[in-house]
Amino acid sequence: MRELAVGVFVILFRIWGRKRDMHIHGTIEGQMKKLREEIQELQDAIDLGDRKAGMDAVGDTIAVLCQMCLIYGWSVAGCCWLALKDIWPRTGRMFNGVFIKDE
Repeated sequence: MRELAVGVFVILFRIWGRKRDMHIHGTIEGQMKKLREEIQELQDAIDLGDRKAGMDAVGDTIAVLCQMCLIYGWSVAGCCWLALKDIWPRTGRMFNGVFIKDE
């Protein structure tokens, strides 16, 4: 598949959500439940070594996060910017495949 900018997918996920009145009838509790389901699907795909299912689960997870932003009225880019500002200056080390930040 041709690479598209992530922003294009965010816009398409928001359109999908608005067409289904996610911003009106969706709840954070419902989206959190869905997010846990998608994360479990990702774990299952990783455990099975199923690359395609893993990629689908990552996309589904991003879609749910976009719906949560829609419900809250948050900008996905704004959320990413806040996270990047927080993690960019962090120092730390890798340990057992995980980045451990310095205190």
